[in-house]
Amino acid sequence: FFSSISLSVASSRNMDDRPQPITELATTSASSSSEEHVAKKRKTSDFAQLYANALPCGQMYEKSYMHTDTVTHVFVTPKTDFLVTCSIDGHLKFWKKLPIDIIFVKHYRPHLGLMSGVAVSCWDGQLVCTTSEDQSVKVFDVINFDMINMIRLDFVPGVIELVCPSAHPKPRLVVADRQSPKMAVYDPNDGQGTKLQTVELHSAPVKVIRFNPHYHTVVSASSDGMLEYWSSDTYKFSEQAVRFSTKLDTHLYEFAKNRTYPYTIDFNRTGTMFAMWSK
Repeated sequence: FFSSISLSVASSRNMDDRPQPITELATTSASSSSEEHVAKKRKTSDFAQLYANALPCGQMYEKSYMHTDTVTHVFVTPKTDFLVTCSIDGHLKFWKKLPIDIIFVKHYRPHLGLMSGVAVSCWDGQLVCTTSEDQSVKVFDVINFDMINMIRLDFVPGVIELVCPSAHPKPRLVVADRQSPKMAVYDPNDGQGTKLQTVELHSAPVKVIRFNPHYHTVVSASSDGMLEYWSSDTYKFSEQAVRFSTKLDTHLYEFAKNRTYPYTIDFNRTGTMFAMWSK
């Protein structure tokens, strides 16, 4: 009798030790997760409205596939309202900017490879110059979108820039030597391609040149991070256009301190300020 009772008690204990159904546990977990989902608010940016206001609001958008390779240069010519684009495969395209549209005008392939330098006359928008490793410079008339001159160089060119002296309205083309700190000055309209002058202001190859037409001053930067101010008339330091006598009074050594150099220089519309960026 006692043996049977003990067996029954043991059996009942074994039944109690069995795992219980997890229906109640699953229901509890589902309800708690739903409560967390309801309680969790959607994240919103503090500047969402600012970003929305900055979106373009034009009535027409178009995507152009005229270039078959990566676009490397984009310029808008002042006063003449042309758009000039260049790609990595040596193609140059002219576009006319209209009040409500931009239309394609003409296509050239002045060089077979990458253009190392492209320059636009920033004071009147009438000339465009391109150069490449083929040691040649091609000059284009923007108004008639036609090539008007070709200059042969005796060195591998780097960046280029069109400048305008204050003494006369004839443009000058500054071509930097990729392998030396020298910069050569040419007349873009001279078919002979005679070198007018050699500018030696840097101690390393020049990486960017930008002309300020308001003060007839050129700002150039070399690969060692040094910046130079010089006049488009004398090709020397422009003392009359600036308010400092030495660069120690400025922040022009910041790029050299950080062991880098600017990749581009852009002036504002009045020529009183300029911006630079680098890696």
